[in-house]
Amino acid sequence: MLVDFDFEKGKLLNTKYYFKKQIMDTNLTVVNVLIVASVFAPLFILINIGNKNKRKISKQFKSLAHKYMLNITNQEYWGNALIGIDVNKQKLLFLRLENDSFTEYQIDLTKVVVCKINATYKSKKTKQKKENILEKVDLQLYFPGHTSNLISLNFYDHNRLFNENLEVMRAEKWKGLIMKQ
Repeated sequence: MLVDFDFEKGKLLNTKYYFKKQIMDTNLTVVNVLIVASVFAPLFILINIGNKNKRKISKQFKSLAHKYMLNITNQEYWGNALIGIDVNKQKLLFLRLENDSFTEYQIDLTKVVVCKINATYKSKKTKQKKENILEKVDLQLYFPGHTSNLISLNFYDHNRLFNENLEVMRAEKWKGLIMKQ
C-alpha cells in the first residue's frame, strides 16, 4: 500500500484513496464546465447571429446612403430593419433584411401628402378577459394621385418577429419626423 504524508494536517494519507478523490473532483469539474457551456453556448451563438445581421444591415444602409448621396442625421435600428432621414434633402431611407435579401425604400418626403400608422390587432380571449394582441404595424405614406400611390413601411409583423418592442411608439416617432419635413 502506498502512503503519503499530509504536512498541513500532520497525517498519513492513503495515496490510492487520494488519487481516486482527485479523479472524482476532476470529473465533477469537467461535468460542471460542460453544463455551463451547454447553457451559454446557444446564447453566445444567438447574440453573434444578431450582431452579424446588424452589421450586414448597417453596411448596406451606409452603402445606399452613399449611393443616393444622403447625409443621414437621424436613424434607428430594430429587429432586422433600419430607418434614417436626411433632413436637408428631405429623404427617408428604409432597409429591411428578410431571408438574406434586402427590401429598400428611398422616399422623397416632399411628395408625401399623408402619413398614417396602420396598427392591426387581433382579439384573443383569456380566462378572465379579452385581450387585443398586436399583429402588425405599418407606417403608410401616401403620394398625390391615385389611392394606389402608397408605400407601406412595415415596423412590426407578428408572423416575422414575435417579440414586440414598442413598435407603435416607434412608428409614431417616425410619423412625427416625416410630417416635420
